Amino acid sequence: MAKPAIGLDLDGVVCRPPLGLNIAIGRGPYSSTLIEPERASERSNLEKSWSRSLKAVLLRLKYTGRRPMADAKSGLLAIGEHRTLVLITSRNGLVHQMVESWLSKYGLLSLFEEVHTNDTGLPSPEFKWRTLSGLGIGEFVDDDGRVADHLSRKGLKRVYLRDWPRNRGYQYSAGVTRVRSLEDVARELAGTTA
Repeated sequence: MAKPAIGLDLDGVVCRPPLGLNIAIGRGPYSSTLIEPERASERSNLEKSWSRSLKAVLLRLKYTGRRPMADAKSGLLAIGEHRTLVLITSRNGLVHQMVESWLSKYGLLSLFEEVHTNDTGLPSPEFKWRTLSGLGIGEFVDDDGRVADHLSRKGLKRVYLRDWPRNRGYQYSAGVTRVRSLEDVARELAGTTA
């Protein structure tokens, strides 16, 4: 990667939520006691006991029909002037190919150096932290306040929180910067050094 990498979430950042209502995101502190990381392998085994094909069908139905955010392509191109883009989504690894197909359909796949989906069984904040730290990425864009706050508290250099009504009203840690658009992220990056 010629430029430093930045991680981006998919849903609520690049992909528009159903009906434009982002109700699944959280705000406030993330507590690993909600779903303990030690239980990740237990969750993974439980998932394996389900029919993988049935689960894949249900996940496909859940994500079908979604469109990109209005600023997705222009914002990603603007960010790409300063950083190498890496997509890190908590969508289940069973729909990895669907994620790549969706990105390709809207002309976005080629903008990303890598695409990571969650096949770990870990909750979103832990999965994203482990993936980012494993890849050595110090910046991330998310729409979920719990994730943003957790990543910042774990020591991620910069976390950009895409503004949604459900992630307002909480005092996030100092490393979280609220942005209204991907273009805002690009402007922030233009004014910073890697």
